[in-house]
Amino acid sequence: EGDGPLLYRWGKQKFSQEGSNPLLSASGGCQGCAGEDASVAGAQPGASPACAGLESYAYQSEIQKYKRRNPAPREELMDLYQLEQFKVVAELQHMTKAAEVLNVAQPALSRTIHMIERELGTELFDHVGKRIILNEKGEILLRHATEVLDSMRTARSAIREKMDLEHSSINLSIKALGMMIDDLIRDFKAEHPDISFQVVQYDTWLLKSAAPDLNLFATVEPFESPQSCSLLKERLLLAVPADSALAGEGKVKLAQIAGEPIVGLQNGSDLAANITWRYKCAGFEPHYIMDHYTSTRIADLVSLGMGYAYVPEITWPGVVNEKIRLVEVEDVDFHRYIHISWPTGGYMSRAAAVFRNYLMEYFAQAGPRQQ
Repeated sequence: EGDGPLLYRWGKQKFSQEGSNPLLSASGGCQGCAGEDASVAGAQPGASPACAGLESYAYQSEIQKYKRRNPAPREELMDLYQLEQFKVVAELQHMTKAAEVLNVAQPALSRTIHMIERELGTELFDHVGKRIILNEKGEILLRHATEVLDSMRTARSAIREKMDLEHSSINLSIKALGMMIDDLIRDFKAEHPDISFQVVQYDTWLLKSAAPDLNLFATVEPFESPQSCSLLKERLLLAVPADSALAGEGKVKLAQIAGEPIVGLQNGSDLAANITWRYKCAGFEPHYIMDHYTSTRIADLVSLGMGYAYVPEITWPGVVNEKIRLVEVEDVDFHRYIHISWPTGGYMSRAAAVFRNYLMEYFAQAGPRQQ
């Protein structure tokens, strides 16, 4: 009933075009309402023929009957499911097999193919006996149908991924890579602004409400597990004051500096644990004098002559300045391996997986700089 105005306009146009309107009198009045003497329910006294016709149930019924007898021409448009059905038939070139794959009745599938052919005005298959063979026009449609369907699948995946990433948060525990993690997160958030981070350095127990989604840590030797991935191997170089005797040598032996004070990350640091282990394996005991958690502060203390420091070659950018120099300890292999890990058997959010993959790709591209 809500289509009354539309039906009236459509019907009046149709009847006018054909020169015959069984509902309108010669005087232009509506026979269903008879003007002011209208007795049809809903007709208003004094209503115009148009208004009376719109409110007349009999008028609308006649319009519906006329439309059924004379359907208005319309352009049929195939939908994505019909394109998918055509694609399966075209690839298998066998109606029965295609119906089984699609889990539809074969007559219904045949009607879909005929509907598409009727819409395009051409046959898409050649019939050879009981076989059907895709013809050249069918190959054109198959090519475009494949592009459309692939594009829609890509769009759905992109939308789902965007919805999964919106308002996501990553709990990140760092025991290595801390000096460059800010830059990495900044660049990552430029691509994924809706993802937030909760970063805890060294003291992972502070993450009380939720276990960390990802852990960044370092080991002395290679480490492998199903829930981790090695990001890089890097050398640890000795930072010395630029005006010291060691600055011009380029290489030193551990025995030359074993008794010197070390400015570094002592408590809770994978880097400090690495240095301690290397010293003890060589028969020495490191002499730490203070703890600091920033590379710039350590560099300042070294330049003031407070002690030496072991500096990661790749992940501590910006440490070298005109006041310090980096030299290699040639008789001890000072290096470390940096890894990323995630909970065993636990759920990994889409956001955490995207950031993990971002780090893995970043360091894979940095491979030539790794030692």
